[in-house]
Amino acid sequence: MDTRKISLSGGLVALAAVIIIYWGVQSLAFILTPLLVAMVITICILPLPGRLAKRGMKPGLALILTILLVVAVLALTCFIVVASAGKLAGLLPTYTANLAMQGSSLAASSASTTASQTSPIQASTTVTATTLAQSLESLTGASLSSLQSAVSPSQASGVAAAIVAFAAKAVAQVFLILFIFAFMLSAAFSLRDKTVAGFGPDNPVMAKVQEFTSETRQYLNLLTVINLLVAIGDTVFLYFMGIPFALLWGILAFMMGYIPSIGWWISLIPPFLLAWAQYGIQKALIVLVAYVVINGGVQNIIQPKLMGKGLRISPLVVFVSVIVWATLLGGMGALIAVPLTMLVMKVLESSESSRWIAVLMRVGSESEGDEDKQAFERLKGLGGKLRDAMPVGARDAQDKETAAS
Repeated sequence: MDTRKISLSGGLVALAAVIIIYWGVQSLAFILTPLLVAMVITICILPLPGRLAKRGMKPGLALILTILLVVAVLALTCFIVVASAGKLAGLLPTYTANLAMQGSSLAASSASTTASQTSPIQASTTVTATTLAQSLESLTGASLSSLQSAVSPSQASGVAAAIVAFAAKAVAQVFLILFIFAFMLSAAFSLRDKTVAGFGPDNPVMAKVQEFTSETRQYLNLLTVINLLVAIGDTVFLYFMGIPFALLWGILAFMMGYIPSIGWWISLIPPFLLAWAQYGIQKALIVLVAYVVINGGVQNIIQPKLMGKGLRISPLVVFVSVIVWATLLGGMGALIAVPLTMLVMKVLESSESSRWIAVLMRVGSESEGDEDKQAFERLKGLGGKLRDAMPVGARDAQDKETAAS
């Protein structure tokens, strides 16, 4: 009985600790988000100044050149995004009106097609604007005035103002991240060799840190190349299709590529709606098919195989991590969900009491078959302890239900 009480109290303490940590991280998201994003960028860029120094460049100059390169790339990207978002905000009322007209014509054509199938005489007559309006009202159950007010220019102006405000806020956060990144990279580059020498090459802590940085760098470098190719393909396709702001949607596809599974769906929405507003539903469907082939094919077929072979992370864990980190840190948390999950796994692996959790989060392989079995046995043992911690009456009722089934 005392053992059951101890097990139950230990489980409650662990649950309380998880809730407190969750609340603390969410409360400090405005501080943690730029720090964690800057840390991820630093991990990816850290080898670059060392390689420049090995080629004969002075270490200080190599460090400054690396920082300026990253700042220039992100500043150029921010300039393109802000300029395009400003133009889009100005044209949004026009696109909204076009989209409303396209939707009205589509609904009206559907209604006229239905009428032609039921009445050959009506099919041979000319369809007037009044007939279209009546057909749309009967089809949707709402008047044209209410449908047009739902996408009125005044509401579109409010959305445009929100887009500009969001872009300005994102740019400010990017510059904060760059500021933190410059200090992080300087500290990591100057103390890297001293830290390794201080802890010793065989220190287990340094081995875990180096393994985490190596796996994170491998994942992000591979993903960056894939996202760049996808973004180029999307941009070229949209440009030749005549979709406005093709470069902006290419940048959006590049950024959303860091969000597994759902990122490419988010990047599809703006060009799909613009194609519908400008050219009609037929061209919008072409954009949809192209994104399914390019973005969806890469993220759902090619990328999981490459990521699974390199990192051995379960796709379910990846998907859940996106939801969890997005809830904790916002949109930036979704972008760096996988690296943060890898960090959590390394922390779990550092202790024998929690290593089995990290093993369950990894994809099984031949080299880790014994660890997989031990992890599942540990999970079964935990379930048994929870069952033993249950009150006697509830446990007897559960036994009866199990025997009956």
